[in-house]
Amino acid sequence: MHTRIIEDANLEQLKDFAHYSLGMVKRIDEDVYKDIEMYLYKEVYGCHFTKWLLDKALSEMMNEDGSIGGHWTIEQTTSVAKNNNIEFNHFNEYDFNYTMNYVLGLLWSGF
Repeated sequence: MHTRIIEDANLEQLKDFAHYSLGMVKRIDEDVYKDIEMYLYKEVYGCHFTKWLLDKALSEMMNEDGSIGGHWTIEQTTSVAKNNNIEFNHFNEYDFNYTMNYVLGLLWSGF
């Protein structure tokens, strides 16, 4: 029966159902919720950063110098990519920004 209902539902109905269902799962089992959330993220965005995930990851990034967070903005790393003819074919500007901040965070204490 659920297959037929899902096939007949419109996008707004499916979104409402997903919000409601995931909220219920989160209240019942946080670990299962996190598994579903990660699966859903990968289905929608693939293995790439979004602005939201980048901000979250950078806010939790511990650098070698003891500081927390990224040192480079999206604008700065995108400019570096452009100036070095790096094209965002297999990764996006958020992936590149995370990588640049990660590497800089590892090396920061050496500068």
